[in-house]
Amino acid sequence: MTMVELPAVYIDDVQMLEPGGLALLNRDPDDGQVRVPEDLNIVVDIADLTGIGIDTSATQVFVAGILAFDGGVFQPGFAGSTSSPDSDTLRIDINPASDFASEQAVTVRVVSETTGGANTIDETYSFTIIDLIPPAFASAVPQSLRVVRFTFDDPVKQTDPNDLLDALNHDAYLFTPLTFPAVTPVGVSVVSVDERTVDVTVSIDLSPGQTYQVRAPNFTDPTAQPPPPIFIPPEEGGG
Repeated sequence: MTMVELPAVYIDDVQMLEPGGLALLNRDPDDGQVRVPEDLNIVVDIADLTGIGIDTSATQVFVAGILAFDGGVFQPGFAGSTSSPDSDTLRIDINPASDFASEQAVTVRVVSETTGGANTIDETYSFTIIDLIPPAFASAVPQSLRVVRFTFDDPVKQTDPNDLLDALNHDAYLFTPLTFPAVTPVGVSVVSVDERTVDVTVSIDLSPGQTYQVRAPNFTDPTAQPPPPIFIPPEEGGG
């Protein structure tokens, strides 16, 4: 089979083998898209493939089950605009008043018809909002007086120990004694255990019987959110 590489392709027009009535040609965010920003606009393009014309008064868009656009009017909780990129397309740009929740699966339902009602569309798609919740320390368990195992409730970034935003960076872990007398250790190395767990070796033995607080102010997961602090209680701090 002979392969031919074309330097460029220009499409002047597209003919539908089986012309339909109405179609969603563009969706932003797209169907199945993940890690979508929580404060986005939702844009849909409804295309009329018949040339009859789109009946805006019979057009509705539901966002997360809530009516956002009805017959040319944006509903409470939503603003936006409409436009026509061409004579056969209705573009609806919806601006929700409130941000979506972390990892929310957002459904968008589009209902419309051509003038006269001969052709209709009722199509639903969805996308998922980015994870906005910071990883939390799930546990801090000394393996010895020099090694503390930290487990997080979500996978954390572990790729570059020189990156201040990486869980493998020993400078990210700040140990603060809360009871005394106690030494103040610093992290000297970090070893990955799994995607949620690391072992941090400190510079000096933890003081037995004392409570420590551990913060990671420069540590983030891939969405750049810092975890809250965790405490190593006396019975654990004693190793």
